[in-house]
Amino acid sequence: MTSYRIWNSSGWLSVQYPLQIKINGRPKKRSISIAAKSTAAVTEGTDAVFTVTADAAPAADLPVSLTVADAPTAGGERQHPAQGSGQRA
Repeated sequence: MTSYRIWNSSGWLSVQYPLQIKINGRPKKRSISIAAKSTAAVTEGTDAVFTVTADAAPAADLPVSLTVADAPTAGGERQHPAQGSGQRA
C-alpha cells in the first residue's frame, strides 16, 4: 500500500492505495507461503496449526490445499499419508 496525504476542509487525511510495481512491463510476482506454527509432533485427532502468509492481501478468497503425511516409524515402516481438507483463507 502507498500512503498519500490529502487536504480537505476538515484538514489533512491519510489515504492508502494499492501499488503494483512493474519491472520491464510485468507486475511483481506475489509470494505466498504456508508454515507449521510449531515443529512439535501431533497425534491423530489433535489439531495442527498452520500460518498462511501473502506479501499482499489477495483480492478474493485464497484457496489453500495441504497434504500431510506421517513420519516413518522407528522400524522404518512408512505410514499412509493423510489428506488435509481444502480451506479458504
